[in-house]
Amino acid sequence: MLVLRVQLLLFCFHCKSADDDLGVKVLLPQQYCEFSFKPTLIGRTDFYCSFQWIASFKWFDVYVDGRDYCHECW
Repeated sequence: MLVLRVQLLLFCFHCKSADDDLGVKVLLPQQYCEFSFKPTLIGRTDFYCSFQWIASFKWFDVYVDGRDYCHECW
């Protein structure tokens, strides 16, 4: 589960995988957003997110199958 809590004036993020696009979310101060998912049994699950605030834009791999193996997800 990914939980984001915002302290900035405006914070935008966009998370997706090859199968799911969660869309662009905009959070205001003191708001939060969370999402969860289950890795696929067959194939590969990778989730990555872009984060944008003030004058910054960053991409992060938030879950990479193989790197972040989750043996308790099921």
